[in-house]
Amino acid sequence: MGNPAVTSAVPESRAEEDLTNSGAHPVSGERVVIHYLAGSPVADAAARRLSTRLGVHAELREEATVPQSALVRYASRDDHSAAREAGKILGEMDYAWKIETAPNRPGDSPQGVIKIWLPNR
Repeated sequence: MGNPAVTSAVPESRAEEDLTNSGAHPVSGERVVIHYLAGSPVADAAARRLSTRLGVHAELREEATVPQSALVRYASRDDHSAAREAGKILGEMDYAWKIETAPNRPGDSPQGVIKIWLPNR
């Protein structure tokens, strides 16, 4: 994962995480890509668990390096709510997380795509 320019990074507090497990699928309709540490069975299981909790069939991608805390990235203002809900689920899974807006540039998330990076645990 490179170090792209970020227009907005908002740290999220676990104390704010009051989402109850209502069975809702907050990111349904969105395309979700979950990045996790290659070669780690624990990270692979966490990515699959997250996909289930999100209520989507996420694309899972192994990465050679991952950030120190979970990261949710989206490109379009229309995707902010879904990205935030994904972050809340990460908080419920005991991940410290942040959300970033990355404008549409080559290689960034197009509208309707939420990218999530899981840290190594």
